Amino acid sequence: MSTRATYTIDGHHFYVHYDGYPEGAAAKFYLMLQAIGEITGTVGRCKNSGGYAENFIRGNDGAEFTESPELHGDREYHYTIKGKHIRAVATNPDNQRLVFDGDLGEFIAKYNKYLSPNESVTEWQNRLTTVENLIAVYKNTIRTLGVWATNGHTRGANWDSVTAQAVEIKKHLASCGTSTLSI
Repeated sequence: MSTRATYTIDGHHFYVHYDGYPEGAAAKFYLMLQAIGEITGTVGRCKNSGGYAENFIRGNDGAEFTESPELHGDREYHYTIKGKHIRAVATNPDNQRLVFDGDLGEFIAKYNKYLSPNESVTEWQNRLTTVENLIAVYKNTIRTLGVWATNGHTRGANWDSVTAQAVEIKKHLASCGTSTLSI
């Protein structure tokens, strides 16, 4: 049996006819963040244009637009996201109840079955990244290499490792349409 749910994300309404329980919704939001490029380690992914609503569709094949959540009387849950805030409600007509009201990252960390069982909310949120964070890491890496070069330390395992890191970050930024020449 399917667990149906509706989702209102930044004013846009979606319906998904399966996996609407909190663990399934958390997985859908995780995929949304992967689609937008906010999850570290998504090889070949960049921060996509559009917001959460566009990337919810991009990351979840079963999601479809709907005019209104109320059109789906068979839904068991409704999720509302505004910015990084989420409100999750069990919509059983006989027993509506608030399931969660708080930060989107905390919801995903609490319910997502893809996370390590020992991973804290902070650890999970630390894996979130944006191109801006990647630029900051790149700048710091280049600054470090510059200091080492000024002091004549251009050989050895540390130099090779940090240089390789700078090259990888540069490739990723380029694949996201960000030139390191302007940094």
